[in-house]
Amino acid sequence: MSESSTPRNGPVPLPYLELNGKAVTVAGLTPVLGGYGHFTAMQVRGGQVRGLDFHLARLDAATKELFGVALSGERVLDHIRHALAGGPDDASVRVNVFSPDGSTEPVAGLEPELSVLVTVRPPHDMPAGPLSLCSVPYQRPFAHIKHVGGFAQGHYIKLVEQRGFDEPLLVGADGLVAEGAITNIGFIRGDTVVWPQ
Repeated sequence: MSESSTPRNGPVPLPYLELNGKAVTVAGLTPVLGGYGHFTAMQVRGGQVRGLDFHLARLDAATKELFGVALSGERVLDHIRHALAGGPDDASVRVNVFSPDGSTEPVAGLEPELSVLVTVRPPHDMPAGPLSLCSVPYQRPFAHIKHVGGFAQGHYIKLVEQRGFDEPLLVGADGLVAEGAITNIGFIRGDTVVWPQ
């Protein structure tokens, strides 16, 4: 548990949000609404996360690129553990990282000046069968960063669902397949998987 953490009094209804180890306030959350930041989303099962090291590495790399400082995995884990304390063993967890003043400038000083928002929701299971996809003409800007600007993806999800599909397939102007709106996609060739670049 981090030093800035405050204990919760028993389980709370989901979704539940903590900012830097404390219950969210309007003032603390306001900067994230500006849209400059990044996140990762994970499924917790039995208190464990598949690919946790990849999630932590993604957060650290994006924090260095956007804010010029490292983000330690232990800090992130402290906040996740605190948000899950007394809660379910299975959950959906999202970790957002942003500047507490909403700035797009590099953070002067040390890592703790960044805000880490942890959201806990009920677990989300994979669909039982295959998904139907509908291609849409969209490429995420700065696709190597899982950034918070997701309006276009969300709107395309709504549009393709209205047409009876499960998810959009994001395709470039030249027909290059990139990814799903909220998933990765790979193609089986023989006994290997071909991933979009």
